[in-house]
Amino acid sequence: MDVVGVLDRTLHRASRCVVGVLERCEETAEVLSHFAPWFEMSCGKHLNANPHSSALSEDARREILRQNAAEVAAYKAANILLDAQLNVTRTARARSQGR
Repeated sequence: MDVVGVLDRTLHRASRCVVGVLERCEETAEVLSHFAPWFEMSCGKHLNANPHSSALSEDARREILRQNAAEVAAYKAANILLDAQLNVTRTARARSQGR
């Protein structure tokens, strides 16, 4: 299967899931608590962080983005799905609280 086909299948499957984005931990936890209230999620300190991490050079960043175009597209779509799920979550909460 080509990259476009894999991306299409990935996005189709993601559209039927609760989506989380690591950099948006608090919002992901909010959505999860609505759709899966039994699931507990902590947004505390990252336990396996690399103490020696350093920033990428601009050339390295561009090359990674070029080689990972499908992943970048999936990441952007995941953020859009999370925004939509967050909207559903907050609307449902407001309705249940009579706002």
